[in-house]
Amino acid sequence: MKFTKTLAAWRLGWKLYFLLYALIAVVFAMIITQALFAWHDYVDFAFFYINLAAIYGYAFNKRVGRAGLWKCLLWVYPVWSLLYQFVLPFGYDFPLLGMRAYVNWTMIFPLGVTVVSSRCIYNYGFKSQPLWMGNA
Repeated sequence: MKFTKTLAAWRLGWKLYFLLYALIAVVFAMIITQALFAWHDYVDFAFFYINLAAIYGYAFNKRVGRAGLWKCLLWVYPVWSLLYQFVLPFGYDFPLLGMRAYVNWTMIFPLGVTVVSSRCIYNYGFKSQPLWMGNA
């Protein structure tokens, strides 16, 4: 139990998630330079990089922006992600990308990324109050 509390205090899981997310960001940067995207893809990438800043701030206990920004983003990011992935006609088309349209790719994987990222934004905006005391 003491070891688990120590890992939670270090936020080791969130730091590893940040490193994985940053690696994905590097891959996306390479893709962006080699392909043409529409406006909605750039909006989605903007949310991706803003979310990367939230994960960094929470994992390493740093202030990025103001708490109000992250509290507002908590409502905007999941709505955009769910609309982009499942509702709008320009959402993910995994069979077109050469992947099989299994449930884990078309539903669980994108939804899992949205849920974990939204949880991080929630933790950063609402549960990190000592971090925001001088900047609220």
